[in-house]
Amino acid sequence: MIDLEEDAVARHVLSQLIEPGDPVVGRAIQESGAPQVLRHFQALENAKPGLPGMRRLKLPSRWQTDRAIESMRRETELAVRLGVDFIYPGTPEWPTQLSDLGARSPLILRSRGQLRLRSIAVRGIGIVGARACTRYGQEITEELASRLASNDWVIISGGAYGIDAAAHRGAVSVGGPTIAVSAAGVDQSVPASNSFLFEAIAEVGAVVSEVPLGAHPTRSRFLMRNRLIAALSRGVVVTEAALRSGSLSTAREASQLGRILMAVPGPVTSLSSAGGHDLIKEGMASLVTGHNDVLELLRVINPDPDATCQTRYDQVLMAALCDGLANELSPPLGIDELSAKVQLPVDEVLVGLSSLETRQLVDRSQEGWQLVRKRSQRHKHPPS
Repeated sequence: MIDLEEDAVARHVLSQLIEPGDPVVGRAIQESGAPQVLRHFQALENAKPGLPGMRRLKLPSRWQTDRAIESMRRETELAVRLGVDFIYPGTPEWPTQLSDLGARSPLILRSRGQLRLRSIAVRGIGIVGARACTRYGQEITEELASRLASNDWVIISGGAYGIDAAAHRGAVSVGGPTIAVSAAGVDQSVPASNSFLFEAIAEVGAVVSEVPLGAHPTRSRFLMRNRLIAALSRGVVVTEAALRSGSLSTAREASQLGRILMAVPGPVTSLSSAGGHDLIKEGMASLVTGHNDVLELLRVINPDPDATCQTRYDQVLMAALCDGLANELSPPLGIDELSAKVQLPVDEVLVGLSSLETRQLVDRSQEGWQLVRKRSQRHKHPPS
C-alpha cells in the first residue's frame, strides 16, 4: 500500500531538481516508488552505494537534497499566498489520463485557477498550432474554440503566441473553461505580453505546469509540456502549422497516445498550413473544417448502458438513473438531486457524468441528466 503523503513529499522534492519527463527516473518511480528513488539519491549524495536495483540511476549533476527540501518549503509557502494547488498522482484531483504517459508521467502538477483540474480536464480538446500564425489561422482557431467551448468542451493549449493564444481567447470569449499548460511556473506569464490572457484563463479554468513556481521556460520544457497537452486531451486539433512548427510534436504525442488527431486545411499555397496538410496526407490526422466535424470524431459509439464502466462511479450513477425505470426513458435528474441520491460530492458526480456522456451512456438536457437507452430502441429506421 502506497503512503500517499510520503509519496507526495518525495515527488515534490524530486521535482525541484529533476527535469520534466525524465523516463529513467519515471520508470524507477513506477517500479519502486518515489520515496525509494529519493532515498537512493540521498545515499549517492552522501557517497554511499545507493539502493540495490537502482544502479542505473545516476545522481543528477545539480543534486542537493537540502536545497531541494528548502525550495519545496519556500514554494509551499508561496503557493498559499498565490492560491496555487499541488496535485499528486493517486489523489482525487489527479487527471487519470496522464497515466497514459507511463514513465514520462509528471511527478506533480501545479495548478492556478478557479476550477478543479480533474473535473474540467475530463472533456478536454487540445488546439495547437504555430506561434507565427496568419490571420486565417487566428480567425479559424478562435471560431473553433468558441464553438467547442459553447458545447461544454474544455479548450487545452500552451498559452503561447499565435494559435495557442487564439484558442484560449475563443474559449474565454464565451465564458468557457480553458487550460493553459505552461513551460514555466504558474506564477509567471510566458510570454509576458499574454499576462492579461493568463489571468482570464485562471478565472474560467486553470494554468497548469509541472515545473516549480519561479521556474523559467527552456526549449526542452516547451517540448515536454506538449506531451501534457496531448495526454490531457481526448483529441487534438492542429489549426495551422508550418512543416517545422513545434506544435507538430504535440500532434505526434497525441498520435502515439491514441488520441484522435485532427487538422484544419488551409490554402494549398500557404506554407503556414503545410504541416497540417502533411498530417492529413500521411493519414495521421483527420481533416476537419469546423466544430461539428470535431464533435463527430470525438463521439465514442458505445450506447449500451451495460457496457464496461470506466470510472469508479459509473455503476453508482447509472444505477441511480435506472431506479424505477418503467418507460422508454428515465426521468431527468438535476445534478444536485443526483448528488444527494448517490451521496457523492457534486464535482465527483460531474466527473462521472462527463465520462458517461462522452461514451453516449447518458444525455444532458435543460431538465437534467437522463439515461440513454440502447441504440436499437432509440434509433428506429425512418419510414420508407
